[in-house]
Amino acid sequence: MKSRNILLSLAVVGALAATSSGQIAKSGSGYLFRLKYKPGQTIGYNMTTEARYGGPAGESVKVVFGMQVAAKTANKGQYGVVFTIFPATVVQDGKKQTTGEKAVVNATVDSVNRIVKSDAPEGAAPDIMDLTFPDKPIKPGFTWETASVGNMMKLGTLTAKTKYTFVGIKTVNGVSVAEIATTLTGTQQSAVLSGQGTLLLRTADGTYESNYMRITARPPGAPVGSKSSIETVMHLSRKKGS
Repeated sequence: MKSRNILLSLAVVGALAATSSGQIAKSGSGYLFRLKYKPGQTIGYNMTTEARYGGPAGESVKVVFGMQVAAKTANKGQYGVVFTIFPATVVQDGKKQTTGEKAVVNATVDSVNRIVKSDAPEGAAPDIMDLTFPDKPIKPGFTWETASVGNMMKLGTLTAKTKYTFVGIKTVNGVSVAEIATTLTGTQQSAVLSGQGTLLLRTADGTYESNYMRITARPPGAPVGSKSSIETVMHLSRKKGS
């Protein structure tokens, strides 16, 4: 089903967008965001994506999968990491099924979280929606953008642009985090994508604490909430103890 394909693609995009990590440290009057993995560090996440299409009374689909980020090496500001995305459980009409296969990508990223190289197969596009850190220290209110184009899971060209706004530093459940507001615009196949969300990064090392985004996919010209649109909520959460 085309709607499910778009949903699964959005879910993987959200997961890949959450595979970065860094160190957020005070620098002058701002904060410097830099990547700082530790070899041997392993972080687990759960991604839950819930979508409704066909309007408020339409069908709903829930997709749940796990993800792991494992740091292997650190050398002169570059880090060897392994990204693992596990098969997804899809719940629709009260029925569950497992879809996809475990995907493992070996990559090298630099100190501002740019992917230097990876062994991802064609169509996996691990650099879709990269959160590349600003070069200089930033203050609350600072905004920056990333843009990318790729063939996401061979479901058609995905063109995405994400705007990030640094909100500030706060404490959530006893953990110091940097809050960043996100705005997404893009297209895939004939769908127009738009979304807003909030991600939290641990200031200790910059790894994701959580990432929440609400995305609408709809045909060109169709209003938000129309029967032809897909309303999707994605929530990435860090596993306890990781």
